[in-house]
Amino acid sequence: MQRRAFEVTADWDDVEESELDPPALDRLEDIRVPTLALLGGLDLDAIHDAARRIAGGIPDARRVDWPDTAHLPSMERPVDFLALLQDWLAPSEATPHHCGFTLSRTHLECQGVDQPSPRPICAACAAARASA
Repeated sequence: MQRRAFEVTADWDDVEESELDPPALDRLEDIRVPTLALLGGLDLDAIHDAARRIAGGIPDARRVDWPDTAHLPSMERPVDFLALLQDWLAPSEATPHHCGFTLSRTHLECQGVDQPSPRPICAACAAARASA
């Protein structure tokens, strides 16, 4: 399997790379979906830094630290990971929404990506505001 990974990426040097403008780290606050960052305490310092930036930059992100795992917490503690994931994905009526209303985590339309405003809202929130 590992050999196949090298075969698949063999011609990647021919792909032109370009930097994002603005950089992704400068746009973390634009993420409007629930975000969970799981960090293994024994992982590399660079990964700790990335988790800190992601959890600190995304509004209402949740960071979970497992001090006894390294780079693959989901493989090192699969039962605990499954429980964490099931809890994270369980609907929650108290999840705060960017426009002040509440929603469940299953209400992913709240990204409102087709809305032109700088802080998009979902159709349900727009209707609620219009009727208020």
